[in-house]
Amino acid sequence: MNQDKEIKKWYVENRWLPAVNNSINGYGMEEWHFIEVADDIRDIKNDLREKTESI
Repeated sequence: MNQDKEIKKWYVENRWLPAVNNSINGYGMEEWHFIEVADDIRDIKNDLREKTESI
């Protein structure tokens, strides 16, 4: 199960995100980013804050 998860994460980060970000450049949209929320859902606010501050 974890191997499947890692494959999907790799696909999103290395295929899907670059494709989306490449296609939206002509439309003046902001770049998309990926964050995996896999631990305690109660930490989602802090996880999202940390990710947005790192961009």
